[in-house]
Amino acid sequence: MSANTDNVSLVPKFQFSTTLELQERELVANPLLQRMQQVRKSLENDPYRPNYHYVNPEGRLNDLNGLCF
Repeated sequence: MSANTDNVSLVPKFQFSTTLELQERELVANPLLQRMQQVRKSLENDPYRPNYHYVNPEGRLNDLNGLCF
């Protein structure tokens, strides 16, 4: 992966519907979520990886606590 020198997020932005039912349908076909699932699948046999762990498909994530804040 090449260095992102301008600090612009490589993660695309999506706008989702306002109801849970529509959001769930949109997430099934969401390309970012699909990439995340592929990365999790590729790492599932790693003996040093926790059973549940956030996977950033774009590579390194600098502030993991920011996800929960």
